[in-house]
Amino acid sequence: MLSWLASIMQTAGNSKLLFAAAGFLAGVVFIGGIFYFLLNRDSLPSLSDITGKKTFDLRLTEAPDDGASVSSSKVTIKGTTGTEAVVVINGGAEDTIVQTAGGEFEVSYTLIEGENDVSITAFDQNTAETKTTTRAILYLTDLENL
Repeated sequence: MLSWLASIMQTAGNSKLLFAAAGFLAGVVFIGGIFYFLLNRDSLPSLSDITGKKTFDLRLTEAPDDGASVSSSKVTIKGTTGTEAVVVINGGAEDTIVQTAGGEFEVSYTLIEGENDVSITAFDQNTAETKTTTRAILYLTDLENL
């Protein structure tokens, strides 16, 4: 590449002008690349996508909202942890422990009548890190008549 540039410079009469034009063009391409990546960074893959390493996090994809009222004693609690983890759910009729499969879990959880402060805790098996979220769920058998 450099030999090609040197041969062009030898044939051109004014090498300073050629260097200035080449430098300007390289700068425009460089700045354009920076703007492209800054404007499209949301569509670029994350580091965990590139390296294959997953990040530990607890996210509920299906569960009653905090402060929800339900008329069924069974609720579905479903979510992801990103990595393999053990998930403990308590605060209802019983404590439930589940091992994630591929970083995902789903539990049919039983509530007691009245207020249930349900705590969902994930334990990362690799780092011993924990993440917890809670939901206050009111279970009333006769909710329709209120």
